[in-house]
Amino acid sequence: MGLSRRTERRIAIESEIIIGVIDSGIWPESESFSDQGFGPIPAKWKGSCDGGITFVCNRKIIGARTFSVESRELSARDKDGHGTHVASIVAGNQVGGASYYGLADGVARGGVPSARLAIYKVCDPDCADTDILSAFDHAIADGVDIISVSLGHKDPPELTFDPIAIGAFHAIEKGILTVQAAGNDGPSLLSINSYAPWILTVGASYTDRKIVDKILLGAKDNIIVGNAINIFPSSDEASPLVYGKDVTSNCSETKARKPHVKILRSESVDNLRALFAASFSSRGPSRYMYDIIKPDVIAPGVEILAAFPPTDLPSGVALDINSLKFSILSGTSMACPHVSAAAAFVKSYRPEWSPSAIKSALMTTVSLIHCVRYYVTAWEFDASLNPEAEFAYGSGHIDPIKATNPGLVYETFFQEYHKIWCNISRTPGSVIPTNASCPTKLTPKEINYPSMAAQVQVRYAFVVSFPRIVTNVGQANSAYVATIEGNPSNFRFKVEPNTMRFMTQNEKKNFVVTVWGKGMKPQTIKRTSLLWTDGVHRVRSPIVIYTMGTSNGQRVLTTSKFQIIIILLIMTIVLMC
Repeated sequence: MGLSRRTERRIAIESEIIIGVIDSGIWPESESFSDQGFGPIPAKWKGSCDGGITFVCNRKIIGARTFSVESRELSARDKDGHGTHVASIVAGNQVGGASYYGLADGVARGGVPSARLAIYKVCDPDCADTDILSAFDHAIADGVDIISVSLGHKDPPELTFDPIAIGAFHAIEKGILTVQAAGNDGPSLLSINSYAPWILTVGASYTDRKIVDKILLGAKDNIIVGNAINIFPSSDEASPLVYGKDVTSNCSETKARKPHVKILRSESVDNLRALFAASFSSRGPSRYMYDIIKPDVIAPGVEILAAFPPTDLPSGVALDINSLKFSILSGTSMACPHVSAAAAFVKSYRPEWSPSAIKSALMTTVSLIHCVRYYVTAWEFDASLNPEAEFAYGSGHIDPIKATNPGLVYETFFQEYHKIWCNISRTPGSVIPTNASCPTKLTPKEINYPSMAAQVQVRYAFVVSFPRIVTNVGQANSAYVATIEGNPSNFRFKVEPNTMRFMTQNEKKNFVVTVWGKGMKPQTIKRTSLLWTDGVHRVRSPIVIYTMGTSNGQRVLTTSKFQIIIILLIMTIVLMC
């Protein structure tokens, strides 16, 4: 992600930042949450420590509450491991000698280790909507700066019934940014569970390290490499290979009369597909808001090592008698706290910035991604074969250091979100106060968003305009020139004006991007990007024009996803033999 131990930090400001984590609680005794070296709790903190009888807060975990109506004990202590893992990713202390049975060994450290944590437990085991809303209300009143939510509905409801969208709406009104996981239902289109424009939605990417397991077939060094974690190798003697009844249709024939197999211990190797979106990461667009690119960005979310309750079983298997202080998990739940930390890092450099300015900076300074590939199979997922790339990774992979100096930002003010709510929600009065009238409605593609998208009618020529306003947060007396990168065929683009000169800092300029195009076939996605540059800064915004078609945008899943499942089933059966 770019935040190494050598990264220059503004620790005094970072230690004043409070990150609210809405999840399954936390294990406060973990070394990742020690308050050694921390100063007094920030004066702005208005919350309390109501974590339960045995739960003790400190100057790192400055507040804790539990809301789970189904919990048998009123404690913010994490019994699942998910919340502890997430919290340590965003703001865990530096801990040496961390590993998972020797895998991914090294120093564990959260993105902003000097920041404070406020914990809101809503899952035990289920996550009730009413509890989530209560957690948002308390986090806002307590004075957090950023809210990290690695939760979401598998089948997301419309805005009026989405507790995270509602809670985040009230948070943004108070100047608090909400970061949410995109979901783990990829790679299908329309699988995203977070679509509100006032939320920073995060997909998952691979890292530069992958953990593989090897199976030795027979005695001729015939090795199969798979994506799995096996911490204990099989015995020196190879075991008979027994085919599971339900998966024999996917097995390859062998001429050996008595085939044998030996499972080797997992190992870490370099991953050449780092930065690519993970296949499980949910894809956009949203069923309820077609003209917004979601997710907004991606961040590391595969095989992430982080703190874990020592009383829980890392494997999740009841017969597992092992317990560890760290575990390896994957999901957009792990990617979300990386971006929450990145937002806090940017805020430590730019404490005066609004949530939308921080979001814009993270979106327009990303590392570019040109294709997405599946990890286990050889099936390719790139611009030529599966052109939904922006709906997989949004603007791209975050670069927090670049985001501290983006040059220009797209600021979105609460009034715009207010108008969007009135336009999208069928019952805006359920969230908008009854004494506040709904203003002129605003369509999603008209909102001052750092990316641009429009769904157009199949086979009809079209003209689409994207009005935008940028604010100069760089040097005074700077001039920016617009460039359209990768102009698709049969399209014409115009940026007016195509040059902008800023005489002062915080000066604002308007521009409009207009796109003309011929009719497009169903399920077609055309992409390009707008680049503003002054010779120093590169402010990039993706532009996506697409059609859905009769299948409502859903593509038939290829066998690749099922091949992954079959491989894992085979490995599980072999382990049991």
